[in-house]
Amino acid sequence: VDSERGEGSNVGLVVNLLHQMAFKALIKQSSVDSERGAILNEYRDTKDLSDRVASKYYNQMFAETILPNRFPIGLESLIKEFSAEDIRRFYDEHYCPANMHIFVVGDLDPEEAKLHIANTFGKEPSGPRAATAQREYKGGDTPGGDVPMSMWPVRGADILHDFGVAPKKEFESVTHAQIGEFSLTMTVKEALEGNSRVRHMWEGMLDTLAGMALGFRTDEVVRSSEEPSFTGVHWNYFNSAREGCVLNSITVSGERSQWRDAVRDGVREIRRLERHGIGEEELELLKKTLLGQYRQDAEQAATHPSGDYLEEVMECAETGSSFMSATQCYNLAQKLLPSITLDVVNSRVKQLYGFAADGEPHSLFVTAPAEEEVEGEVTEEEVRRLIREAEEGA
Repeated sequence: VDSERGEGSNVGLVVNLLHQMAFKALIKQSSVDSERGAILNEYRDTKDLSDRVASKYYNQMFAETILPNRFPIGLESLIKEFSAEDIRRFYDEHYCPANMHIFVVGDLDPEEAKLHIANTFGKEPSGPRAATAQREYKGGDTPGGDVPMSMWPVRGADILHDFGVAPKKEFESVTHAQIGEFSLTMTVKEALEGNSRVRHMWEGMLDTLAGMALGFRTDEVVRSSEEPSFTGVHWNYFNSAREGCVLNSITVSGERSQWRDAVRDGVREIRRLERHGIGEEELELLKKTLLGQYRQDAEQAATHPSGDYLEEVMECAETGSSFMSATQCYNLAQKLLPSITLDVVNSRVKQLYGFAADGEPHSLFVTAPAEEEVEGEVTEEEVRRLIREAEEGA
């Protein structure tokens, strides 16, 4: 629930509105029917090309888990059939305090907010309101006090990943006439770790410096060449509490007619950086740029909407991380950056990019224009051959 700050506090009003939504929804059949069309439109939107590509990549990376079968939008047949009674049953069974966590972000008095929340939500029973669910509900499994949400018992299916091994399908590809550019994404999954200590921020800065080094180098290659073999090489370290893992990936992209050169030369640049590292002057420039980014974030902190902070706080709660303001991050970065040495950065570069530089990355995902529009068929054997060829000149 969003609200604007006025002359008087409206915390009580906002808390009451949130309580009404969480526990007092009317759920009329007419409302369900009117909303059904909008949800079906959302469902159909998931069938466009970009969503199909994302879904195929998701299925490749999480095939050993239940995640590919649990997309939030649900099944079209169920969306069409759900009645108000069905939704009411689900609402009464699952919308209870034991399944909830309240996040409050804003310019307000925390004690006042706590009082309003306790007085309003404290009236509700902790377990389900539905009679059948009450009989099955054991209760008492949600820790109280200051136990972080990341330590709560998992509700539903456990998400178990196969870290350190290749996925069931090591190669996946999507070709379509609407895809304008070739891209190859190499990915490895890693375990998720919360950021709650100073060393975590220090490690995060190492990762950022490594990513900046790759980006600056490959961007310079593209800018300085009249006909660059690749259009970009991008590294992403996606920390996902929802999926319970980290996706460490590098994407090489290029023109459809030069896709072979893009793979070979793009991987070669990754391999050069991984093997030879960066220089002292390069590191100082990267550190100066990174500190400037922290400074800019701190200067603009007051202009960010509360919704941005809310998302960050929720993610911190899910992963067991500590929330830090932009000013706190800037102040800590000033203290930590001098301790980051060339050897430490180059060692981290090897850790982050080794999976793509060793010639046999675990996971390959390709998107390409329709086969008749590219030079030769894009097969796993050909892509892996080009990756091995990148050894020459690295």
